Amino acid sequence: MTTNPSAADEKTTLLGALQSHRDVMLWKLDGLSDNEIRRAMVPSGTSLLGLVKHLATTSPADTGARRPGAVRNAWRRPHASSP
Repeated sequence: MTTNPSAADEKTTLLGALQSHRDVMLWKLDGLSDNEIRRAMVPSGTSLLGLVKHLATTSPADTGARRPGAVRNAWRRPHASSP
């Protein structure tokens, strides 16, 4: 990945930003106990483990970023009549 975001295309910039966020999450988790990772620290009940699961399930492959020519809106639910 390039270190200068303005020198890269949009896909490279997006993938680099996502990897950067994953790297920061791993850095923040380093040294925490299992209980600390699982403990909810906000009223919504979100834990660090929940954030890790979110990052793991929203990879670029899931959103079509790695499939050239793929047209897909990962944020919209398909209609019941859709195949």
